[in-house]
Amino acid sequence: MTLRHEVLCGYTASNALRSGFPRSLKSVKHVTSRVRLPRPMRSSKLQVGMERIRVLIIEENPSVRHALATRLSTIPELEVLESAGSVDEAEALIRRTAPDVILIEPKRLTGKGMPLLQALTSVPQPPLIIVLTSYHDENEALVANELGISYLLKEINSRALVDAILNAHRSAHAPSTPS
Repeated sequence: MTLRHEVLCGYTASNALRSGFPRSLKSVKHVTSRVRLPRPMRSSKLQVGMERIRVLIIEENPSVRHALATRLSTIPELEVLESAGSVDEAEALIRRTAPDVILIEPKRLTGKGMPLLQALTSVPQPPLIIVLTSYHDENEALVANELGISYLLKEINSRALVDAILNAHRSAHAPSTPS
């Protein structure tokens, strides 16, 4: 099940945890459809001395923000910071929290999403940025690619999203080898 399906069905990981699904899949009736719950994500334990990756979510839709935060907060390697619903809120949180990774949906931020991406990538030592969007936009993807930003659709499953965050962070912090 993808994040988009969880939000559209009104069923998030927190509902699943409250209903006690941790060891097996359960089916849940919702309106007229049956929704299969995903297995809880398993991740390696946080190694001693390893710092958690600080993640900031910028998304206008509160349901999506909540679903993302709930899912990502179950991963030992990740620390989900506060989330922002607007560019102004995001700018204040970025200054205050200094995140390692920013997940952002730039489409719905009243036209300020792409300028925010450009501003974030132009600062010294910018955070890693991952665009997590509802639908593919060729121009947006091109700009993201030019800025060195990962571009993912919300249809990605949670495990793949976590892998994308961890891999991007590892590659950005890997020691460089002389050529």
